[in-house]
Amino acid sequence: MGAILSSFCVTFFLNTIGWLASALVQTDKLYDLTGCLSFLFCVLCARLAGRAELRATPRAVAAAWMLGAWAARLGSFLFLRVLHSPDERLQRYVNDPVLFLLPFAFQTVWVFLGALPVLSVHSWGAPLPLSFLERLLLASWVVCAVLQAVADEQKRAFRAVKANKSKFITTGLWRFSRHPNFFFQICASWLLSAFCVRSLTAVSWFGWLVCLSPAVETYLILRVSGVPALEKSGRRKWGDNHAYSAYVASTSVLVPWPPSVGGGKRRA
Repeated sequence: MGAILSSFCVTFFLNTIGWLASALVQTDKLYDLTGCLSFLFCVLCARLAGRAELRATPRAVAAAWMLGAWAARLGSFLFLRVLHSPDERLQRYVNDPVLFLLPFAFQTVWVFLGALPVLSVHSWGAPLPLSFLERLLLASWVVCAVLQAVADEQKRAFRAVKANKSKFITTGLWRFSRHPNFFFQICASWLLSAFCVRSLTAVSWFGWLVCLSPAVETYLILRVSGVPALEKSGRRKWGDNHAYSAYVASTSVLVPWPPSVGGGKRRA
């Protein structure tokens, strides 16, 4: 359990330092960078403090690479984005040091839960060989991680065009979903836990608890800080725009799907 405890301590420490630095200079630019570093240090703790016989298994190695690659890619993307435009989620916190502690405390818990499947397969469980299904889960995870990156890049490239400054994206993957990046992030989270869970449940039914990681991720995206926040922002910016109303009415909220004909509102 050394990897799990050390990861929580490191995550808590990094987010405390991130909060202090951010509150001192009143900036939102360190938030996502702190989250990225927290995930990467969780992976490092797993590799260094996990049980030797588990660290060497293909499952543990692959899981560490999965989480590390995802965190590094998303964290660097968000950090570069916030350098050019402020993070709307954090603007009400920036000028109040005490209030600013809340998102960093939230991030501490989010990172730890997100890393829990990887930490668990390094700390306890059965060193089972990878099954065909688990290899398929790994391949599916790669596809989802790549498609999330594609969706993010499509939106970044769209916003980089000055003529699109006050417009909304409806091209690429965004033609089939209003939030394709969130859809593939949710899928990747579930696939990572599914990839890890067999070796854990082979030892104890407690292994199913790693499903808390994608369950919390899904809830946050669908009900808290993901889709609801961006949908609200979209209505505020383009609520009176007929083209936006038509896009919302014909395009799936989350699951990529061909746009409906006739404007019937999609709920997916």
